[in-house]
Amino acid sequence: MNWSKRVRWIMLTVVVVLFIGFSIYRYQVVNKPYKDYTVIEKTIKQDEPMEINGVEMTFGMPQLIEYDEQYAYEIPLTVVNNQSEFIKLEYDDFKIIFNDFSLNGLAYEEINNHPENHKEYFAFNGVAPQEEGHSQLVFNLMKDWEVNEKTDVDLYYVTFSDNIVTKYKYPLNKP
Repeated sequence: MNWSKRVRWIMLTVVVVLFIGFSIYRYQVVNKPYKDYTVIEKTIKQDEPMEINGVEMTFGMPQLIEYDEQYAYEIPLTVVNNQSEFIKLEYDDFKIIFNDFSLNGLAYEEINNHPENHKEYFAFNGVAPQEEGHSQLVFNLMKDWEVNEKTDVDLYYVTFSDNIVTKYKYPLNKP
C-alpha cells in the first residue's frame, strides 16, 4: 500500500484533531465537580483566636530549637470546643511551608513524646463539648534542606468544606 504524502498529512491531522478533542472532553468531565472550587487564605497572628465551625483555635509563641542535624519548631495550640459534639483534630491538617515551596507535616513521634502532650487535655485525643484542649505542635526542619534560623516558615491549618478550601496561615518567624 503506497500512500501519497498528502494522504499521510490528512490522516495525521485527523488523528491529532481527534486526540485534542478527546483530551478537551476528558478535561471537562474530570474537572466538572471542581468548577466552583475556591481557595481562601487567611493570615492569623499569635494569640489571635480563629473560629472554625464552632471550634476556636489559638496558636501561641513559636519556639525554635536547634539540634545537630535539624531545627524544631514547637508551637503551643489551644483548642476550645464550642460545639455540642466531641471533636478530634487531625494531624494531617497542620502543615508548614518553607523555602517558598517545601512542605512538611507534624513530627508525630515528637508530638506523642512531648511532656506537655501527656496531660489529660491533649487536643489530639479529642476535645469534649464546651471544654478546652492543649497541645504542643512540633515540626522538624532538617539542616540539609537548606534551612536556617532565618528561613521564612509559615504554619498552615487547612479546612475543606463545600468546594471551599480555607488555609489559615500563621507566620512563625516574622514579627
